[in-house]
Amino acid sequence: MDELYGSKLKSEKLEGDLTTETSSALWLMKTKMPALISNRSMLVFSYTKQADEEDIDGWRYEFGSSLGTEPFVDKYKTEIGNDVLGYTHLNMIMWRPYDGGIELQQIG
Repeated sequence: MDELYGSKLKSEKLEGDLTTETSSALWLMKTKMPALISNRSMLVFSYTKQADEEDIDGWRYEFGSSLGTEPFVDKYKTEIGNDVLGYTHLNMIMWRPYDGGIELQQIG
């Protein structure tokens, strides 16, 4: 019953280098929607800044946006298939670990 009414999210990194201190990557996010609702695909550039010894506050940042992904729609049309193409203008997540947990803030 859950499969009929629930959606499923799958992310796949298509391009990019996530090994540098300030890195970026292109992701394809696919959501399988329930019942009669069309499935969704979204191309998103992800930009990450990891904390290092010079960061006093210890925050790690990740920004995501579909801005500039238009040229990749044709390149990945096989992966997108018949899905509705979604778009995100800007999403930001920042987090930092502390003793006993993690502090998280998000703007989307």
